[in-house]
Amino acid sequence: MNVISQYNFFPKQPPSFNIIETGHEIIESTNQLLDSLENEFGFLEINFSSQDSKSNFLKLPDDKKQSTFLKLKNYYHFLSGMIEKEVDLNDNPSCLKTVFDKMGLSVSDQFFKNLTNTDVVEVYDNSFIQIFRNLNCLKFTSYDVLTLSSYDWTELFERDATINSSLIEEAVLLLSENKDLYRSKVEEHLLIERFSAKKNKMIIKNKIGASLLNPNNEIVGFVATQTAKLVDNNTNLGFLRSH
Repeated sequence: MNVISQYNFFPKQPPSFNIIETGHEIIESTNQLLDSLENEFGFLEINFSSQDSKSNFLKLPDDKKQSTFLKLKNYYHFLSGMIEKEVDLNDNPSCLKTVFDKMGLSVSDQFFKNLTNTDVVEVYDNSFIQIFRNLNCLKFTSYDVLTLSSYDWTELFERDATINSSLIEEAVLLLSENKDLYRSKVEEHLLIERFSAKKNKMIIKNKIGASLLNPNNEIVGFVATQTAKLVDNNTNLGFLRSH
């Protein structure tokens, strides 16, 4: 079963952002939600949307619009929950522990002991669907939150196919064996934005991962960390795999 539906961090039916069905309702509700994100969390200096991302959103099929709306709704309640509990969004261990506690999930103490505040953190369910990313992810991409919520990872970024295969192998390992702490063996590589105006390039170093457990100690997903460094076109990248 999909982790995000079974262990939802967020209210299933928040009063102001109910699930909607028609295309017109999806567009109207998404715009209202984006306004709420901007008005309530603008102080975080997060790039939530742009005219381009809103235009691209309108071109999506209705089922994709619905999925995007739900991701944005989850993000809204994530930020609200963290601020309400006065959790420092730059404190990776505290932030991630709060998320897992709300979802009824856990990872090992060993993982948290090796987690740093500069790490990019991504959490996936057992269907390889990303259910959480920390704010560090937004520091290295020119995509706004709406764009990140509207498209699959492979539509947004590209990298060497052998790197993708190695990462999938490690993910399968974390889903098949209970790993308290796994140190990635994937080599440092180049990640490139596919269709952004800036086409950001990042050097990625995968660090650690761990299996994600439910209250019955069953593996229902995994968490992985990495470091990222923005590079420009003048940087010598001959030693890296790209695509």
